[in-house]
Amino acid sequence: MKKTKEPLPKTSQKPKASQKPKASQKPKVTQKLKATPKPKRQLAEVATVVSRLVEGPIPYVEVTVREPVTGESVAPVFERIRGEISRHQAKRVLVDVREGSVALTISDMLGLAKLVAASFAGVLERPALLLRPQDVLAEKFFEPSVSNRGLPTFVTTDSVEAVYWIAAKIRSVRL
Repeated sequence: MKKTKEPLPKTSQKPKASQKPKASQKPKVTQKLKATPKPKRQLAEVATVVSRLVEGPIPYVEVTVREPVTGESVAPVFERIRGEISRHQAKRVLVDVREGSVALTISDMLGLAKLVAASFAGVLERPALLLRPQDVLAEKFFEPSVSNRGLPTFVTTDSVEAVYWIAAKIRSVRL
């Protein structure tokens, strides 16, 4: 018999269950990814802490906080305020929280007082805090807590009073 090199006819037999299909025989699986709709307009982020340098005989930095200050948000807001103060290299600062609100417990206020005093004692000469009337506690708690830690601080609801206190000359102590 002669051996020929003719290809054998292809049969349409399916592979047995025990046999694995070859890579070329595996069916291709394609997944349809759902397109996520893109917003038509990007919302611009609003700066929540804004500062400006106020020139005068005694210059100071005015920092405006435009978000609610709560127990959870007090640390990030404080860090942004501290960044603005260090950016301007200021010795006096007026922090205006009237565009936001302050909802802190007494223990939150004590923690904030300790944080302010530890961070700014020897760095700042006079910080002032300007609040809305409904945010001021009946008892003065924040102001003496920071002042007793070596940083004379003033808390008020009157902007003229706050600016006067910030821009006033420091009296020297007579012995």
